[in-house]
Amino acid sequence: MIIEFADSHGRPGKVRSSAILAVLKGAFIDNKIYPSGGYFPAILLLEGGHRVETNTDSDMIVKMWRS
Repeated sequence: MIIEFADSHGRPGKVRSSAILAVLKGAFIDNKIYPSGGYFPAILLLEGGHRVETNTDSDMIVKMWRS
């Protein structure tokens, strides 16, 4: 399954759900995760140690990832 998202600059992105190792919530600043109020953008940890910061709601990403 392909999961679509907006990256932290608002650009569209796509990733295979099987490439996602974990979905973290919040903003990633100085190697620490900071939750942001009631809205939690998703940080995707991908195969190969890559990290993608998004502007897409983490709960929505997790629902797509688990379906």
